[in-house]
Amino acid sequence: MLTLLSFCGWITGRDLQPRQIEFVYPEPADLRVHAQAFACPLRFGQQANRALLDAEELAWPLAAHFFRACKRWFGESPGRYRARFLTPLEKANPTR
Repeated sequence: MLTLLSFCGWITGRDLQPRQIEFVYPEPADLRVHAQAFACPLRFGQQANRALLDAEELAWPLAAHFFRACKRWFGESPGRYRARFLTPLEKANPTR
């Protein structure tokens, strides 16, 4: 979960502030690591692992450095990968 949130922060160029994090596994005996890593309310024993975010955060645009990285990663890829990944990004971010 922390890796996913960190990646989302990297691609937007901003720090995400989840409202709550939910885990399927039971509450651990020592919550200090989780509390330090997420700094928001934590719920355990839930039906899915998920991070609850504000709608505003979900609408953040991709950061320019992420778009440049995608161009490097997929720009010389076979056509099917370019069409699947890079073309939609180029359409959504025509100025980058």
